[in-house]
Amino acid sequence: MLQPDSTFDIVFSKINMPGVDGIELIRHLHQLNIDSAVILVSDEDPRITNSISHLAREQGLQFLGALFKPLTKSRIEKLLEKYNANFELELKSDHPAISISELRQAILNKEIEAYFQPQICVKSGRLIGAEALAHWRHPSKGLITAEHFIPLAEKHGFIQLIGHYILDYCCAQLGRWQSKGVDISLSINISPLHLNRLDLPDVLCAMAEYHGIQPKNLIIELTEASMLEDVGTSIDILSRLRLRGFQLSIDDYGTGHSSLDKLQQIPFNELKIDRSFIKYASDNEASRRILEATVDLAKKLKLKCVAEGVEHQSDWEMVSNLQCDIAQGFYISRPMPARDFMPWIESKLPRLRTSDIRVQT
Repeated sequence: MLQPDSTFDIVFSKINMPGVDGIELIRHLHQLNIDSAVILVSDEDPRITNSISHLAREQGLQFLGALFKPLTKSRIEKLLEKYNANFELELKSDHPAISISELRQAILNKEIEAYFQPQICVKSGRLIGAEALAHWRHPSKGLITAEHFIPLAEKHGFIQLIGHYILDYCCAQLGRWQSKGVDISLSINISPLHLNRLDLPDVLCAMAEYHGIQPKNLIIELTEASMLEDVGTSIDILSRLRLRGFQLSIDDYGTGHSSLDKLQQIPFNELKIDRSFIKYASDNEASRRILEATVDLAKKLKLKCVAEGVEHQSDWEMVSNLQCDIAQGFYISRPMPARDFMPWIESKLPRLRTSDIRVQT
């Protein structure tokens, strides 16, 4: 067994080994709090391997995937590519703690802004939309992504201020792009707390009208969990948004509660597959089947199907083969500030149309 002071970049583990099995090793790695990446090597039933893979993730290990025998160089290289990508993301997402006073000051100084991640039609390679993602440009701590400060804003009552500012910022930016001939839709996430405001449809209509954009070009994204607290009020607000012409997207589909129930209760236009299904589908049969079934369900319900988390060429090829409508992820482009969006369209987009996609940094 490994010792507490053991240091390895990657641990390859067979599921069945003399004297110890892969499950015991995973338990041991968790107890030692070792941060090495883990790859399983298996010739067992894929369902058993899948279960042990989930165990590794639940224990907080950096699990890269499973390799089934016979091993091939290309499959090993593919997982090592994922390790390099994960390592880069870890470096970029490590932020120091932030305080409520810093957040309050950020709102006053307008340090929080929207970054935009392109969304591409899988069939044509054409740019058809972007997702707006809140980022905080901290004066001393650098760029901080939404997951590090939005929960704090929700807890201390600042989410309405941030949400209103980001919504208005996005409407203004979409208006500027459309004036330059860029006809795209813009997806905007809203907090569960926004679904307590019965005037939300009126507020959004006023913003759209002020900035000269059509409601049909705004897609309001919400997670399944955000609709659980007060279902009646949520249906009221979301139905009125659709009546006013806005589009609705169910985000992180497959990770919440009563997913199918929400699809029949609320008039969604779009279904956004959770990135975890994309991430694991290439080496996990169950995830791949769920992904296939979700794409098929979206088509039968006449919903646009968006695959987020497309980070590798294999992900792009997979969603293309499944005939998913729209793709989004680091393989196409990282989120970028508004000032970089038009230059990206001019310099990078032609490569998408020739299927010569490269990761954009």
